[in-house]
Amino acid sequence: MRTISKSLFLLFLILLASFSWYYKNNFWHQKTDAKEVEKPLRLSPDMAFIKGACFKMGNFFENGNSDEHPVHEVCLDNFFIAKYEITVGDFRKFIEATAYVTKIEREGKGYTLNKTGDNWEEKEGIGWRNPGFKQEENHPVTMVSWNDAMTYINWLNKKSGMKYRLPTEAEWEFAARGGGKFFEYSWGNEWPDGNIAGEELLNHFPVWPWPVWEDYDDSYVFTSPAGSFKPNSFSLYDMTGNVWEWCADWYKGDYYDKSPLKNPEGPVAGTHRTRRGGSWFSSPMSIRTTIRDSGTPHEMDFYLGFRLARSAEAEVKNTAQ
Repeated sequence: MRTISKSLFLLFLILLASFSWYYKNNFWHQKTDAKEVEKPLRLSPDMAFIKGACFKMGNFFENGNSDEHPVHEVCLDNFFIAKYEITVGDFRKFIEATAYVTKIEREGKGYTLNKTGDNWEEKEGIGWRNPGFKQEENHPVTMVSWNDAMTYINWLNKKSGMKYRLPTEAEWEFAARGGGKFFEYSWGNEWPDGNIAGEELLNHFPVWPWPVWEDYDDSYVFTSPAGSFKPNSFSLYDMTGNVWEWCADWYKGDYYDKSPLKNPEGPVAGTHRTRRGGSWFSSPMSIRTTIRDSGTPHEMDFYLGFRLARSAEAEVKNTAQ
């Protein structure tokens, strides 16, 4: 009787081990593979086609800063813009292929938030690999200057044979507003749906000194994975919040006074480049679709990244993505 019981027990253990092995090598891998297929790291970004049109550019809610005025008409040709911001994983591919060293890495130190979140502090080892907080491969890359972004784009163009570039300020605003709709935020004019400064920052940094969106918690203190929130009507993600995005244009505060009607590209020269969209760090006033910000081409921050664009003519020659 004992022999039979022992044999049955051993058989049970064998069956249990076999089931565990089968589950691990089938069901578990299926889940992992599905995750990888869902958001792979690819050389060429997903691009959304934006049909050109004329729209009223600038601050139409009679608030904001003087450089958002006057509201003026702009007409754009067809173009393409990336659905997602460039991620840490995207940028890492470039670094591994070229051994490029960003400006902040050459300097060996940079500024990030202090532990209480009420000021900046300089630290060694800060850069796109370590902006002062934890990031995964699918988070938007930060600590990248305009010059670093252009070096990445030049490499990608040689590697892919495409003609990627940064979006112009006008293209960015048209795309963020879903084709020039009178939207204050990329999700519209209603309750937020993006990675912006909310209650989660107050919970993490009790002495947070800047305004936040009250009664809204996006569950991310810092950056979030690209595409974590709903896209706008053009299937573009994170046009409001997550990270500020570099644009192609030089910045000038009174540029709207003399902006051309057709495909404006900003001033012909300057000292600062335009950036748009606000970030996880920004106050509610700083995440509007019309707000303008700027930085020198060598400037980098823990809330600043970029996304790509491409002229429609380039897509006609490269119909297969």
